[in-house]
Amino acid sequence: MREIASLELHLAIKELKKGVEGAFLKKFYEDGKDSFRFVFHNSEGNIAVHCMLLKTFNSTRYSPVPRAPTSFAMAVRKRIENCKVKRIYQYGTDRIIVIEFSSKDGEYSFVIEMFGRGNVILVKNGIIDLCYKRIIYRDREIRSKMPYEIIEGRMGIEETENNLVELVEHACSEEDMLMRAVSRYISIGPAYLDDALRMHKIDPKARADSVDRDQVALAIGYIFTRIASPDPVAYSENGAYVDYSAYPLERYGSLQKERFASMNGLLDEFNKDERVEEDMESNRKVAEMDSSISKQRQLARRFADEEKGYAEMGRNVLENMNTINALIDEIKRKRKPTVEELNASSAVKVTGIDLKKKTVTIEL
Repeated sequence: MREIASLELHLAIKELKKGVEGAFLKKFYEDGKDSFRFVFHNSEGNIAVHCMLLKTFNSTRYSPVPRAPTSFAMAVRKRIENCKVKRIYQYGTDRIIVIEFSSKDGEYSFVIEMFGRGNVILVKNGIIDLCYKRIIYRDREIRSKMPYEIIEGRMGIEETENNLVELVEHACSEEDMLMRAVSRYISIGPAYLDDALRMHKIDPKARADSVDRDQVALAIGYIFTRIASPDPVAYSENGAYVDYSAYPLERYGSLQKERFASMNGLLDEFNKDERVEEDMESNRKVAEMDSSISKQRQLARRFADEEKGYAEMGRNVLENMNTINALIDEIKRKRKPTVEELNASSAVKVTGIDLKKKTVTIEL
């Protein structure tokens, strides 16, 4: 599965704002490796939001098989469960999601880093209170009790659009490939930039300082026009999803298209197979555990039955102890007694005797 682009994350969060801001965090789950789920409650009911690091952040209608809460999930719940969401936003056009919570203990920021290795960080008063992964970067360290600072990000979508001409001027002054140069100033996702440039007859691999800057600005402006009225679409081949975009891209003209009413709806459907696979793996582990427990219960019942049998045998031995002692004395008096001789003189039935092993088998 591919990583979510900044532009797509922007649209998903924009759609979520109305339902999440002002809502209360009812529950937080860790559904699997790098997979989390928030359940918010607002005046209209519950809204579940699925987060898979690097890949998606969207409202969801799929609920994975419940599993025992992890220590991380329990720690998050302890701090911000039932807290009110003040604000949810994307940090500039970086792939960073920030959910601000207000609690009786102070202000919390739940930061989701959708870049690099991905991470989930709970920050209180500028200090890391919890982190999903401890990561050491060249210029910062992510671990509890360390200050958390988001590196200075690029402009947000609206600000980028308002400063488009200036940003293009900077990009097109560089002696580098156009795609790389523009991406340093404008973060929207390479697929969208490539599509827009090609539509406007501009070679994405051309040297930045050799292209018509007005044409580049026009091409990028086209992207902002499209995302103002998004048309989310998923592409499939042989019945399987292969990619998606916020609006139809020319590069996928030959593939089957499925349109969605929202970016969140698209992300939920596109990524559901991976979640189903996780659920199937969970089901397999649960089934294995149930089978193991069933076997242990069977063994316990067998041992209990055997214990009853041994207890009964012990009682029989104690009740017939005088007779058994008399038999032992009889065997000691005779040098080579036979079964027939012993049965003739003993009150218990002798079924076997082994003089070499010095054992006698009796029935009680």
